[in-house]
Amino acid sequence: MAPPATSLTSAAAALMSAGQIAVDVSGDAFVTGYTSGSFRRRPALIHRPPAAGLTRFVTKINPAGSTLTYSSVFGGTSDDTPDGIAVTSDGRATVVGTTGSSNYPINKPLSGSSYAGNPTVFVTQLTAAGDHTTYSTYVGAGDGNRIAGDLSNNM
Repeated sequence: MAPPATSLTSAAAALMSAGQIAVDVSGDAFVTGYTSGSFRRRPALIHRPPAAGLTRFVTKINPAGSTLTYSSVFGGTSDDTPDGIAVTSDGRATVVGTTGSSNYPINKPLSGSSYAGNPTVFVTQLTAAGDHTTYSTYVGAGDGNRIAGDLSNNM
């Protein structure tokens, strides 16, 4: 079995940090980290960030470590760094981290949430296919470094 780092190396030419890994009930590995520059995406880019700053990624690798199921990047104009990842029982990756981007891509935000300056905590959940967000929201000022889910897929 090839280690996930082998697959990540081929996926990210400018990989800077792969910091967190979660494994789903099927044995798929979900890796999150941040990158700059060129990044191979599969199946599609969710949100094309500007060239400046660090952008976060989520990569899903099959249990054998032989197939890159998807790899997506997501972010705004400033540094976006993921600090934690969890996976629901139906395969949706949820990432928590901090952003310096006032234009971080938001989808179905929490009521009253807004950019709170650098750093602002974000929570973003991808669909099981990794090609869209289920939701993405600011949470508030501070550090968001851990996330967990329950058996009902609540984060």
